Amino acid sequence: MESNALNWMHALELARDAEQERRVRAIGCGELGARTVEAHAPTALTQISVDSMLWLFIFDDTYCDEGTHSADPAAMSLLVARLLRIAETGTSPATMTAHEEAFLDLRRRIAATASPTQLVRWIDALRSYLAYQAWEAAHRARGSRPETDAYLTARIANGSMPVCCAVLDITSGFEVPAREMNRTDVRALTEMCCALVGLDNDIMSHWKETLRCGDGINLIDILAADNACTPGEALPMAIAIRDRILTRYLQLRETTEGRLGAEGERYLKLLDQWIRGNLDWGLGSGRYRNPDNPATLPDHVTACAPRPSADPLPYRGTAWWWAA
Repeated sequence: MESNALNWMHALELARDAEQERRVRAIGCGELGARTVEAHAPTALTQISVDSMLWLFIFDDTYCDEGTHSADPAAMSLLVARLLRIAETGTSPATMTAHEEAFLDLRRRIAATASPTQLVRWIDALRSYLAYQAWEAAHRARGSRPETDAYLTARIANGSMPVCCAVLDITSGFEVPAREMNRTDVRALTEMCCALVGLDNDIMSHWKETLRCGDGINLIDILAADNACTPGEALPMAIAIRDRILTRYLQLRETTEGRLGAEGERYLKLLDQWIRGNLDWGLGSGRYRNPDNPATLPDHVTACAPRPSADPLPYRGTAWWWAA
């Protein structure tokens, strides 16, 4: 899957230069894809997932965090509008960039295997993810930093996880019925999975982000600013927040067990797989270890002691998870 994704990148000339290509090769999209799909998922469908991840990473680096539109909300909004129309219609504008051509290819491959309902879910997930790229660009342009509550809400979507979740059943060859996907508990579990992956990435990527963009739009920097402390002192606070969310995820996951049909249960197991698979991949990925100026990351996941509190976090944007 990794070599196929890199060949796809080459064929569509997605990498802007040799340096970006080197960084993409260090990510390990194939490993992340293998860790987050069903073991016996059809290879052709799994490749869609890996290629989608690769496109999202390249899009992020080219236009977002450290990219050309990172502090230009007007340019970002115009780009978002173009991509959304490609997603909605499956047709191309008069002229396209390499990134738009690759995006159109992904859209056509997804549409060829997804049901109409699944395709709409994917488009809606994209809309949420892309909207938050404009949100981030607005903060950078203003030189502002979001408050913790607003950032935790943003972290559900701004790391592209809703897009990844929207293809989980598509790329495994099944469909979660709307009556199950729209359940309050399933929606809450999906949001918590997205937030957990995003917050874990904040922790793993903090060194890289500090070196390469340093915009402070990361949970560690936001907590440091809110608490007038150093990033090192804020790190345990960030871990405590993600552990509280994981505790609630596990509680709700247990109460949901056995209440869904076969497809819904498969979907929830894939959410579980994403949370752990992302950690196992990220702790060894060149994207976060930053080989040019290496980060010090742990090489294993440890048990949490003492057990995190089961009480709700004091943030309004995510409080509903504890009521689901």
